[in-house]
Parts: sequence; C-alpha cells; structure tokens
Amino acid sequence: MSTSSEWQGEWSKSALCKNNGFIIEGSVVSTRIHSVFLRSTAHKDAQEDQLPTRFVAVIVKVDLSVKRNFDANGYEIPPKTVKAKAVGKGHLNHFEKVDASLVEQVNNDELAKSIGKGSALPDGFHNPGRDKLHPKVPGHFEFWADMEKFSSLWKDLKVGEAVRIRTIGDSVFVDSLAKQDSLGVPHFTGDPKLGMAWTDKIVSAHSSVETTTAEDDDDDEWK
Repeated sequence: MSTSSEWQGEWSKSALCKNNGFIIEGSVVSTRIHSVFLRSTAHKDAQEDQLPTRFVAVIVKVDLSVKRNFDANGYEIPPKTVKAKAVGKGHLNHFEKVDASLVEQVNNDELAKSIGKGSALPDGFHNPGRDKLHPKVPGHFEFWADMEKFSSLWKDLKVGEAVRIRTIGDSVFVDSLAKQDSLGVPHFTGDPKLGMAWTDKIVSAHSSVETTTAEDDDDDEWK
C-alpha cells in the first residue's frame, strides 16, 4: 500500500524537528510507503538540513515514550532516572522497594502535543490518515523513516513486532529504529552504535538500592 500528500512550506529539520526528540517503544500496527510532494518554489536549505520526501510510514501502538538527552558536546546520554530505593515504613522494620523510574517519561497526550499539536500526525502531513491515530485511536502513532536509509523495513517489519524508535527532534521523522527479538535484544537498523537496550542500561546503572526511612503513624497498614 502507498499514499501521498502535498506540502506547502519549509521542509527541513530546522523547521520541523525542533528540540531533542523522543525514544519510543511499542509494537507495529502497519507499514506502507508514503511520498511527499513539495509545492514550495524555493528550497534554500542546506543539504544536511533537508528532509527526505519518500518514507516507510510505520504505525506503532506506543507502550512507552521518554525524552532524549544530549550532553554539552552533542553526544546522546541515557534518559534521566530516579534510583531504586527501599523506604522504611512505620516501626516494624517493614521496607517497601521503590523501583528505578524514568524522570522524563511522557504519556500519549503529551507526546501528541509535542509532535503534532495534539495529534499523532501534524496537520497537513497526511490528514486522511489521522482518523486511525491518537487521540481518535488511543496510543497509535505514525513515524516516517527515510526510504533510502530504511528500505529494508518495508519487507522486514511484521505486524505485532516490538520496536524501539528514536525521533529526529520532536517530530514523526525517524532517526533510528531497533527491532527486538523475543529475548528483548535489539537489532538496530541505522544505529550501529547501540548494542544493548537503553532500558537495560537504566537497570544496570541503578541496580544499587538506597535505604531511607519514612514516618508512618498507621502501623496496621504495614502488618
């Protein structure tokens, strides 16, 4: 299946891919080829700033999304987290473990607001397809991968397959896409630098447990 749309205006990363972007985890709902026909008369963008016009469009049921982070030199760093800790409750030496958590995880509404002003796909990109996406179909988002860079996706991705996507800025454009096997080990397409799941890195980096004590007057609750 293939679709197309027309775009009037600037078609560049600097115009459409602002901020750091997101890391998305979810499962494949469908794929297709999508082409964008530019109707602007002027194309003054530098080559490295231009966006492609032919894509593998991947609809994903999003399970988790978190903001990407970069250091002062532009190198990507693991998502910000809160370390795991054990909290003492009451006076009975009862401890409750609080697992490590992602600081900058966003929900589906926040993700849609960042990349499409409330919709999973920005206005004018492919409006007929927005009825099949968030918020009308909760959790369903569409991401566009450069056909030249990710041509193998058209044949390799299967419905229901777990994937991890990094976006170019706060947009639907794909920077990298990882296909995961049943053991959770990613096979990265267009992203050879990463060899293990970023969620695994979070677990290993924060495996130590901190112990704190919290006052609680209701001891019966923790018996």
